[in-house]
Amino acid sequence: MRALLLLATIGAALAALDASTNTPGGIPRKSTPQFVLLTHDDAITSRTYDAMRSVTDGVEASGCPATATMFVTSTGTDCELLVDLYRSGYEIADHTVSHKSFLTQSYSSLEKEILGARDAIAECGIPQSAIQGLRAPFLEIKGEVWEILADNGFLYDSTLIENTQGNSVSEDFSVRTWPWDMGNGIPINCAWYSTIQKCPAGARYPGVWQVPLWDLSAKGGPYTMDYGDDGSQKCSGANCVYDILMANFQESYEGNRAPFPVFIHTPWMSRGSHLQQLQRFVKEVAQLEDVYFVTMRQLLAWMKNPVPLEELTPQILGCGNEGGAPGSAGTTGSGSSSGSSSGGSRGGQQQQAADEEPPVDDTGIDFGDEAGTNEARLVSPLVTAAPGDAAPAPAPAADAQYGWEGEGGLDQMQAPDLQQLSAMMQRSQ
Repeated sequence: MRALLLLATIGAALAALDASTNTPGGIPRKSTPQFVLLTHDDAITSRTYDAMRSVTDGVEASGCPATATMFVTSTGTDCELLVDLYRSGYEIADHTVSHKSFLTQSYSSLEKEILGARDAIAECGIPQSAIQGLRAPFLEIKGEVWEILADNGFLYDSTLIENTQGNSVSEDFSVRTWPWDMGNGIPINCAWYSTIQKCPAGARYPGVWQVPLWDLSAKGGPYTMDYGDDGSQKCSGANCVYDILMANFQESYEGNRAPFPVFIHTPWMSRGSHLQQLQRFVKEVAQLEDVYFVTMRQLLAWMKNPVPLEELTPQILGCGNEGGAPGSAGTTGSGSSSGSSSGGSRGGQQQQAADEEPPVDDTGIDFGDEAGTNEARLVSPLVTAAPGDAAPAPAPAADAQYGWEGEGGLDQMQAPDLQQLSAMMQRSQ
């Protein structure tokens, strides 16, 4: 299969969409939708289900219901809840069987973790052809993983961390790279912060897209996931998470409108008022008429066949489709044979391999003893620690890097309110 992969490279590279800060299709900024990507990592439990539904239910943006992409660890996942999310328009993607680091695993072990999770999710009742994406545990990845994705019909990976402060394709957060097809290689600076992301020089992976984790700048950051949650208390105000999201959203909205990331875990939502602040952010930006919450699959379908705002419809994007499937903007991608479409059962639940999180409940949702990997507790998952290891050191010199030394920080930053964002939208027309 690896030989076939190499033979396919030349033809696929000709059609591959390179990493670029330019909007696909050359669409002007004012005609470019501001896509928002809401994702969650790890097993689907009742607490995960309740928290995510509390964020998306009843929220509509530009005529489309808010949705999310769930990167699912099959161990510990409740099949019944998983199928319900799928039927409600959530995309279900792969986060392996047991959340083990990829870096020390053999090729065959990697296949078992990745394909085993896809098989287990399909046994729950999700069509296997709909499981098209992967995010690596701890964001630790190497070339063999992308070979497996290319050989087995996956559409995309969402693991690589893109430095939005320069030293890569992105110039800053307002001018960020769009996702790209890895058929022409990996142009970003993979090891800008850590060596846990290993990108083989010159390697190409035809047909496999990369949806990167764009880091959000903030005091105590940068953050690739779980914004403001570094344990340093630098982000401790009642509006701190909201301010991080809204300040970075403003940069994106007034910039090149590359997709805006909101990448989270359940333990993060259980802490303090994080969930309420996320709900507030989602409801406010959803009121802007050029904002769309989409799944990864819907985003990539639009990129393959970009449609300007003036012509975009919910049907083109596939809003509300089962599994977050694309509409007429593109195909659903290549996948393997489908599993049963019937609902699963809670009897399919397995023991979850994860660290215990202390309960924090001021959100109206009973988080109880919700489990999660310690991937969720990092200032940024740019570390090599495995579950049970000592906590890693925080990112060095973040305050100096982003020019927020001394007084101030996000608690004092004036994030734009909805009226300001509406005014920006009017100016862009």
